[in-house]
Amino acid sequence: MEGARPALPRRPDTKRRVEVLARSLYREIRAQGFSDQEIIGLSSALLEFVRADLRPNRGN
Repeated sequence: MEGARPALPRRPDTKRRVEVLARSLYREIRAQGFSDQEIIGLSSALLEFVRADLRPNRGN
């Protein structure tokens, strides 16, 4: 699948690392003055990037 990233090996602390990163990102964007709606928009955009990355390449 062209453009897809290889899966990274799962580490036992992956869930914790993701939670720490999410909390840090959330605090930073709040400190930058993002509104609730802007944060929801950012979350939606991130999910769309992931969805596009996981979508099979239709050109093959």
